[in-house]
Amino acid sequence: MELAGLSCATAIAKAYPPTSMSRSPATVLVICGPGNNGGDGLVCARHLKLFGYQPTIYYPKRPNKPLFNALVTQCQKMDIPFLGEMPPEPMLIDELYDLVVDAIFGFSFKGDVREPFRTILSILNGVTVPIASIDIPSGSGSKEVGSGVLPCLEDGMWRRETLEGSSQTCSSP
Repeated sequence: MELAGLSCATAIAKAYPPTSMSRSPATVLVICGPGNNGGDGLVCARHLKLFGYQPTIYYPKRPNKPLFNALVTQCQKMDIPFLGEMPPEPMLIDELYDLVVDAIFGFSFKGDVREPFRTILSILNGVTVPIASIDIPSGSGSKEVGSGVLPCLEDGMWRRETLEGSSQTCSSP
């Protein structure tokens, strides 16, 4: 997790340098799932803070395991705030954050997307700020995520593009 989180933070800093964001420091919402992908997100948030970003974490389903508890404690000791609830509207996320890190589900996710993640993914489908996904866009293998979201690999990073009502395709530059 330490190497994965550091690698993700480094890739994000390269693709979305803090100086290219509209706020200073650049604000990042890191949304963590209950598994290893969520742990990667916690580590990523720590490193983003060290790189000059201002991360905020939303972690709705925290596993009660020593490793994950330690990762949460490390973030808290670095004064990285944790949200008690997800911003309910995409527009609110767009207003508050320059970037979203999707650390919800990874490659190993199987099955249907359940609450609260179904609602979270629905909200994320409406944001206009960039979403950087760890592993793959969460829920991309599920029918429940919604139409019009396409995972796109650009510059070695997965990104989402909204294609509703268009014939756009996603290709690497």
